[in-house]
Amino acid sequence: MLLVHPSYNPQRNDNDFMLLRLQRPVEFSGSVKKIRLPTRCPMDGMKCSVSGWGTTKSPGEAPPRRNLQCAAIQVFGRDKCTSAYGNAITPNMFCADGSWTMLGPYLVG
Repeated sequence: MLLVHPSYNPQRNDNDFMLLRLQRPVEFSGSVKKIRLPTRCPMDGMKCSVSGWGTTKSPGEAPPRRNLQCAAIQVFGRDKCTSAYGNAITPNMFCADGSWTMLGPYLVG
């Protein structure tokens, strides 16, 4: 079951994330492991990995993906971001470069 953020705004892409509620608990193994979530927002210049099922294009240009997409990105600062995009950037967002690299064929079955 997908749980949409209660304040999601599709026109602004604000609060654009979801939680996935599983039907049963995950059984961890050598190939299924938990990950540590970050405790703070990424800083300017930090390299990160992102993943999701959303579009890899601007809103409305492509439908959401059926398979999990993963990419390596580099974050740039809020000042640079807001000077480029103005008030389209909310406190719930961070900016990253547009030249990202796919990190393999992550498929969810």
